[in-house]
Amino acid sequence: MTPDEKEIHENQLKNIRERGAKFAQDSINQSNEKILEDIFTSAHDGYSYMNPTERISPTIANFSALLLNLSKQAEKSTRTIVRLTWAIVFLTIILLFATILLVKKEYDDKPNLTNTTHQETNEAKRNNAVHPVMNK
Repeated sequence: MTPDEKEIHENQLKNIRERGAKFAQDSINQSNEKILEDIFTSAHDGYSYMNPTERISPTIANFSALLLNLSKQAEKSTRTIVRLTWAIVFLTIILLFATILLVKKEYDDKPNLTNTTHQETNEAKRNNAVHPVMNK
């Protein structure tokens, strides 16, 4: 390749890169549906007058913009999910403490039924043993 051909080739590549950067910058602000439509168009029929090498540049630029938009959406969704998860953990801890307090209060307010039941059972057995005739 002669120096002139090399310079022409480098200028063509530079122009392709600049167009790709412009496509990517323009695509970032578009909706994902529009970007997908542009990818399809540029990959198939939108730039049929260009050679395949030049057609790849806008397709890749649009695809890059789509990936950037999707990664931003995923990051935002992840942050929201993490916040909601911490809120659920916090509410679960509050409910656990509330349950513990209510159980403790209920336990403290009622007499010990287990001991009373055993005492009543023992007294009934003694009464039956002492007065077998009266119980019949």
